Amino acid sequence: TVVCIITCVVILPVSYGITFLIIGVLELLVMIYFWLVVFSFFQQLRENDQMNINSPAEMKRL
Repeated sequence: TVVCIITCVVILPVSYGITFLIIGVLELLVMIYFWLVVFSFFQQLRENDQMNINSPAEMKRL
């Protein structure tokens, strides 16, 4: 019974902490990936607008 109590008191909180740490890191990585995708999308839109401004009338995109 002493081993069971020590296991419940020590190992379970540590495993919960490790689990929440892994979930938090994964959530952070997903958030960073999302903002990189959004940033690259708007960067591409800005580059397209810049190309339209600098190109002659025949080559302008609609």
